[in-house]
Amino acid sequence: MSKARDSFRISSALKTIIGRELITDDFVAVFELVKNAFDAHARNVEIRFEDLTTDEPMMTQKKSRL
Repeated sequence: MSKARDSFRISSALKTIIGRELITDDFVAVFELVKNAFDAHARNVEIRFEDLTTDEPMMTQKKSRL
């Protein structure tokens, strides 16, 4: 059975303005991810940083709810 997914669109200009004002550095960005997981009542949160020394670094986040 497939789950229904809600979606929305946001303009790239608005995303840039909001992001610039909220996320001031890398530490704040990671803190926001953890805080958002806490606000979502996640039981666990896993943030992985991979390939940081390459041209295509990647960050992934995984949460599990109660």
